Amino acid sequence: MVEKAMIFASKAHWGMFRKGTKIPYIVHPMEAGAIAASITDDEEVISAAILHDVLEDTSVSEEEIEKEFGKEVLRLVKSDSENKMEKFPPEETWKIRKQETIEYLKNKADKKEKIVALADKLSNIRAICRDYEKIGDE
Repeated sequence: MVEKAMIFASKAHWGMFRKGTKIPYIVHPMEAGAIAASITDDEEVISAAILHDVLEDTSVSEEEIEKEFGKEVLRLVKSDSENKMEKFPPEETWKIRKQETIEYLKNKADKKEKIVALADKLSNIRAICRDYEKIGDE
C-alpha cells in the first residue's frame, strides 16, 4: 500500500514545485511519509501521510482515494486537509485555518490523525528552516 501511495502521489503532484523553489513538490509528501514511518508501521497512516495533500492541491477526488486506498486512508487524508475558504484571499484566512487545525488536533483528532498532521507539519518546518538558511528574512 505504501509503494502504491508513493506512485499515486507522484502522479498527482507531477509538475508541481515547493513554493518559491525548484524542488519537486513530491519531496514534501515523501518526507511526511518517512516521518510517519519513523513513528508507526501502520501502512494506512504512512500512506495517508504520503497522500495528505492530494485533496487540497490536485484534482484527485475523495472517491479516487477511497477506491484505491480505502475508507480509513481517506479519513486520515481528509483530517489533514484544510478548508481553504476559497471565497477569500488565502492571506485573509491563514490565521483562521491554522487555528481550526490546532483546535481539531487538540480536541478531536485520534492518534493516527495526529501522526499524519505531525509528519506534515514537521516536514514543513524543516523546509522553512532550509529556506531560511538560504535566504534569511527575505
